[in-house]
Amino acid sequence: FAVFLSAVSNFYFFYILAALTAVYVLSRLLTLPHRNFRDKLFIFLQISIFSILGVLMAAFILLPMCHALVNTPRLSSGSVFRFFYPVSYYKQLPGQFLVQTGLPQDWICMGYTAPTLPAIFLLFKKKHKFYLPKILFLIGLLFMLFPIFGKILNGFSYESNRWSFGFALLNAYILAFMWPYLMKLTQKEWSFLFLCTLLYFTLCIMLEYSRSASVFISIS
Repeated sequence: FAVFLSAVSNFYFFYILAALTAVYVLSRLLTLPHRNFRDKLFIFLQISIFSILGVLMAAFILLPMCHALVNTPRLSSGSVFRFFYPVSYYKQLPGQFLVQTGLPQDWICMGYTAPTLPAIFLLFKKKHKFYLPKILFLIGLLFMLFPIFGKILNGFSYESNRWSFGFALLNAYILAFMWPYLMKLTQKEWSFLFLCTLLYFTLCIMLEYSRSASVFISIS
Protein backbone atom coordinates (compact mmCIF):
# COMPACT_ATOMS: atom_id res chain seq x y z
CA PHE A 1 0.00 0.00 0.00
CA ALA A 2 2.91 2.36 0.78
CA VAL A 3 4.45 1.57 -2.62
CA PHE A 4 1.09 2.23 -4.30
CA LEU A 5 0.66 5.62 -2.59
CA SER A 6 4.21 6.65 -3.48
CA ALA A 7 3.84 5.56 -7.10
CA VAL A 8 0.58 7.45 -7.72
CA SER A 9 1.83 10.58 -5.95
CA ASN A 10 4.94 11.38 -7.98
CA PHE A 11 6.81 9.14 -10.39
CA TYR A 12 10.12 10.99 -10.06
CA PHE A 13 10.28 10.79 -6.28
CA PHE A 14 8.89 7.26 -6.39
CA TYR A 15 11.98 6.27 -8.37
CA ILE A 16 14.25 7.90 -5.77
CA LEU A 17 12.34 6.32 -2.88
CA ALA A 18 12.52 2.89 -4.52
CA ALA A 19 16.29 3.19 -5.00
CA LEU A 20 16.87 4.38 -1.42
CA THR A 21 14.56 1.69 -0.04
CA ALA A 22 16.51 -0.96 -1.95
CA VAL A 23 19.74 0.30 -0.37
CA TYR A 24 18.14 0.21 3.07
CA VAL A 25 16.65 -3.27 2.64
CA LEU A 26 19.93 -4.81 1.46
CA SER A 27 21.85 -3.12 4.28
CA ARG A 28 19.23 -4.23 6.82
CA LEU A 29 19.35 -7.82 5.63
CA LEU A 30 23.16 -7.86 5.77
CA THR A 31 23.11 -6.70 9.39
CA LEU A 32 20.12 -8.78 10.49
CA PRO A 33 21.28 -10.88 13.47
CA HIS A 34 20.44 -14.52 14.11
CA ARG A 35 19.15 -15.16 10.59
CA ASN A 36 20.70 -17.50 8.04
CA PHE A 37 20.96 -16.85 4.32
CA ARG A 38 17.77 -18.78 3.58
CA ASP A 39 15.72 -16.66 5.99
CA LYS A 40 17.15 -13.43 4.57
CA LEU A 41 16.40 -14.57 1.03
CA PHE A 42 12.80 -15.38 2.01
CA ILE A 43 12.36 -11.91 3.57
CA PHE A 44 13.83 -10.30 0.45
CA LEU A 45 11.44 -12.22 -1.81
CA GLN A 46 8.49 -11.26 0.39
CA ILE A 47 9.37 -7.57 0.18
CA SER A 48 9.93 -7.85 -3.58
CA ILE A 49 6.53 -9.47 -4.18
CA PHE A 50 4.70 -6.86 -2.10
CA SER A 51 6.58 -4.09 -3.92
CA ILE A 52 5.65 -5.49 -7.32
CA LEU A 53 2.00 -5.72 -6.25
CA GLY A 54 2.12 -2.06 -5.20
CA VAL A 55 3.57 -1.08 -8.60
CA LEU A 56 0.91 -3.12 -10.44
CA MET A 57 -1.83 -1.42 -8.42
CA ALA A 58 -0.46 1.94 -9.55
CA ALA A 59 0.00 0.89 -13.20
CA PHE A 60 -3.03 2.90 -14.35
CA ILE A 61 -1.09 6.09 -13.70
CA LEU A 62 2.50 4.80 -13.90
CA LEU A 63 2.29 3.60 -17.52
CA PRO A 64 1.09 6.93 -18.97
CA MET A 65 3.69 8.79 -16.89
CA CYS A 66 6.47 6.47 -18.08
CA HIS A 67 5.36 6.97 -21.68
CA ALA A 68 5.39 10.75 -21.28
CA LEU A 69 8.76 10.64 -19.53
CA VAL A 70 10.41 8.58 -22.26
CA ASN A 71 9.28 11.07 -24.89
CA THR A 72 10.24 14.24 -23.05
CA PRO A 73 13.07 16.29 -24.63
CA ARG A 74 14.59 16.98 -21.20
CA LEU A 75 15.41 13.31 -20.71
CA SER A 76 17.13 13.05 -24.07
CA SER A 77 19.26 16.16 -23.53
CA GLY A 78 22.85 15.12 -23.00
CA SER A 79 25.01 16.01 -20.01
CA VAL A 80 28.76 15.93 -19.63
CA PHE A 81 29.91 13.02 -17.49
CA ARG A 82 32.37 13.85 -14.73
CA PHE A 83 34.09 11.71 -12.14
CA PHE A 84 34.17 14.43 -9.49
CA TYR A 85 32.27 17.58 -8.56
CA PRO A 86 34.01 20.98 -8.67
CA VAL A 87 36.38 21.66 -5.77
CA SER A 88 33.98 24.32 -4.45
CA TYR A 89 31.33 21.62 -3.97
CA TYR A 90 33.56 19.62 -1.61
CA LYS A 91 34.68 22.75 0.23
CA GLN A 92 31.10 23.66 1.08
CA LEU A 93 30.02 20.24 2.39
CA PRO A 94 31.27 20.56 6.01
CA GLY A 95 29.54 23.91 6.42
CA GLN A 96 26.40 22.87 4.53
CA PHE A 97 26.00 19.91 6.85
CA LEU A 98 25.16 22.32 9.67
CA VAL A 99 23.83 25.41 7.91
CA GLN A 100 22.20 25.65 4.48
CA THR A 101 23.67 28.85 3.06
CA GLY A 102 22.87 30.19 -0.38
CA LEU A 103 21.77 28.13 -3.34
CA PRO A 104 22.81 24.47 -3.02
CA GLN A 105 25.18 23.13 -5.65
CA ASP A 106 23.76 20.14 -7.52
CA TRP A 107 20.68 20.26 -5.26
CA ILE A 108 22.51 19.09 -2.16
CA CYS A 109 20.35 20.24 0.76
CA MET A 110 21.38 19.61 4.37
CA GLY A 111 21.54 22.24 7.12
CA TYR A 112 20.90 19.84 10.00
CA THR A 113 20.51 20.86 13.61
CA ALA A 114 23.79 21.23 15.53
CA PRO A 115 23.35 18.22 17.91
CA THR A 116 23.36 15.94 14.86
CA LEU A 117 27.13 16.38 14.60
CA PRO A 118 28.04 14.99 18.07
CA ALA A 119 25.39 12.29 17.60
CA ILE A 120 27.22 11.04 14.51
CA PHE A 121 30.61 11.27 16.22
CA LEU A 122 29.29 9.28 19.17
CA LEU A 123 27.66 6.72 16.85
CA PHE A 124 31.02 5.85 15.32
CA LYS A 125 32.65 5.92 18.76
CA LYS A 126 30.47 2.98 19.77
CA LYS A 127 32.50 0.02 18.57
CA HIS A 128 30.90 -3.29 17.62
CA LYS A 129 27.44 -1.70 17.84
CA PHE A 130 24.82 -0.07 15.65
CA TYR A 131 26.15 -1.38 12.33
CA LEU A 132 23.08 -0.47 10.27
CA PRO A 133 23.07 3.34 10.82
CA LYS A 134 26.85 3.39 10.39
CA ILE A 135 26.65 1.57 7.06
CA LEU A 136 23.78 3.73 5.82
CA PHE A 137 25.57 6.95 6.80
CA LEU A 138 28.73 5.90 4.97
CA ILE A 139 26.69 4.91 1.89
CA GLY A 140 24.92 8.29 1.95
CA LEU A 141 28.26 10.06 2.25
CA LEU A 142 29.61 8.03 -0.68
CA PHE A 143 26.57 8.94 -2.80
CA MET A 144 27.18 12.59 -1.98
CA LEU A 145 30.84 12.60 -2.98
CA PHE A 146 30.66 11.23 -6.52
CA PRO A 147 28.46 12.54 -9.37
CA ILE A 148 27.77 9.07 -10.75
CA PHE A 149 25.43 8.33 -7.84
CA GLY A 150 23.59 11.61 -8.32
CA LYS A 151 23.13 10.63 -11.95
CA ILE A 152 21.85 7.14 -11.10
CA LEU A 153 19.42 8.45 -8.49
CA ASN A 154 18.18 11.05 -10.97
CA GLY A 155 17.10 8.48 -13.51
CA PHE A 156 20.47 8.47 -15.37
CA SER A 157 19.65 11.84 -16.95
CA TYR A 158 22.06 14.26 -15.23
CA GLU A 159 23.69 14.67 -11.82
CA SER A 160 21.34 15.87 -9.12
CA ASN A 161 21.28 15.29 -5.37
CA ARG A 162 17.54 15.71 -4.85
CA TRP A 163 17.73 12.34 -3.14
CA SER A 164 19.37 14.10 -0.16
CA PHE A 165 16.00 14.26 1.63
CA GLY A 166 16.67 10.58 2.38
CA PHE A 167 20.00 11.50 3.96
CA ALA A 168 18.18 14.08 6.09
CA LEU A 169 15.81 11.36 7.31
CA LEU A 170 18.77 9.16 8.22
CA ASN A 171 20.49 11.94 10.18
CA ALA A 172 17.23 12.70 12.00
CA TYR A 173 16.99 9.04 12.95
CA ILE A 174 20.61 8.97 14.15
CA LEU A 175 20.03 12.02 16.34
CA ALA A 176 16.87 10.54 17.87
CA PHE A 177 18.52 7.15 18.32
CA MET A 178 21.70 8.53 19.92
CA TRP A 179 19.97 11.15 22.08
CA PRO A 180 19.75 8.93 25.22
CA TYR A 181 23.48 8.18 24.88
CA LEU A 182 24.26 11.89 24.51
CA MET A 183 22.45 12.51 27.80
CA LYS A 184 24.73 10.16 29.77
CA LEU A 185 28.21 10.70 28.39
CA THR A 186 31.28 9.41 30.17
CA GLN A 187 34.32 11.60 30.70
CA LYS A 188 36.13 9.80 27.88
CA GLU A 189 33.20 10.36 25.51
CA TRP A 190 33.06 14.06 26.46
CA SER A 191 36.74 14.41 25.58
CA PHE A 192 36.24 12.51 22.33
CA LEU A 193 33.32 14.70 21.23
CA PHE A 194 35.19 17.88 22.16
CA LEU A 195 38.21 16.83 20.10
CA CYS A 196 36.07 15.81 17.09
CA THR A 197 34.12 19.08 17.21
CA LEU A 198 37.35 21.07 17.47
CA LEU A 199 38.76 19.28 14.41
CA TYR A 200 35.52 19.89 12.52
CA PHE A 201 35.63 23.57 13.51
CA THR A 202 39.23 23.78 12.23
CA LEU A 203 38.22 22.14 8.96
CA CYS A 204 35.44 24.70 8.43
CA ILE A 205 37.93 27.51 9.07
CA MET A 206 40.35 26.10 6.51
CA LEU A 207 37.72 25.68 3.79
CA GLU A 208 36.60 29.03 2.40
CA TYR A 209 33.13 27.88 1.34
CA SER A 210 32.45 26.51 4.84
CA ARG A 211 33.87 29.54 6.63
CA SER A 212 30.88 31.60 7.74
CA ALA A 213 29.52 33.16 10.92
CA SER A 214 26.38 30.99 10.83
CA VAL A 215 28.49 27.81 10.72
CA PHE A 216 30.65 28.95 13.64
CA ILE A 217 27.58 29.90 15.69
CA SER A 218 26.04 26.50 15.01
CA ILE A 219 29.19 24.66 16.10
CA SER A 220 29.52 26.82 19.20
